[in-house]
Amino acid sequence: MNLETRLVSFRETLGDGYYASVTSGVMCVDFRKYYVPYGLSISNIRPSKNGLALRIDEWANLMQLIPAIHADFPALAEAHRCLDDHNA
Repeated sequence: MNLETRLVSFRETLGDGYYASVTSGVMCVDFRKYYVPYGLSISNIRPSKNGLALRIDEWANLMQLIPAIHADFPALAEAHRCLDDHNA
């Protein structure tokens, strides 16, 4: 991800109302639960206060640790999203 050359706007569902998102204005990778306020349509989805934001350098460090995490905890390497169970 090169924030110097282009704007980044990305949001991917993780299932159960949780999303991972990246926006260049905030310069972080954000994991957060989203909700739809009562009486509004799904197009009015809002982020909750429940979440975790990693600065870009923290995200890069985490990505470098993934092989070691998978080596120590093999079950995590085989994990998949619950959402993928419904697509099978």
